Amino acid sequence: MKMINNLVEKKINRLSAFITFKLNKKKNFGYIERAKIKYAFEVISYDLLKFIILISLFLLVGRVGAFFVIYLTLMTTRVQIGGMHMKTFVTCFLYTTFFFIMVIIVADLLLVKEVLLYVAIAIEMFLFINKNILEAKRNRDMRIVFKPMLSFVIFIVLTMVLAPSLMKYIAIALIYHQIEIFCVYIHKRCTKDTIIGSSED
Repeated sequence: MKMINNLVEKKINRLSAFITFKLNKKKNFGYIERAKIKYAFEVISYDLLKFIILISLFLLVGRVGAFFVIYLTLMTTRVQIGGMHMKTFVTCFLYTTFFFIMVIIVADLLLVKEVLLYVAIAIEMFLFINKNILEAKRNRDMRIVFKPMLSFVIFIVLTMVLAPSLMKYIAIALIYHQIEIFCVYIHKRCTKDTIIGSSED
């Protein structure tokens, strides 16, 4: 697994460095700008590779509809609110694959009622507000709170209208994401308490 991860990282690093080099020849960026561009291309490359592999897998098993709904749920929530992050590409890919498979299995096995969906959406909206409320107060601009929610709300409404049978996957994906947020919060609190405790000894 480590060998695969090193190979992927090496290839993506080379590709990002090559693209950055080509762009730099035209614009002549500074060192910080080059580093930012290279990092951006690395992130995009990792996400694109992960997306291509995952969509290929779910196309093979005939669950591409569920895949897209779960993927868009993550894109409209996790990017803004946060979640669990892995240290390497391979562990990130394995965890993401596990996430998708578990959401599909649970959603197919359980009878997901509308009330569960609405509760999950309400909790997610609270997480959006909680994430941005301090910055909004600091800048005296409440649009900071509501703008990140816009794409999520539009996505939910469109799915309800165009593909209501897929809403059960959104409900389970949101619940799973909320469990992630809770675990991250607990981990940060425990880590903080450990650091404070060790400094007092």
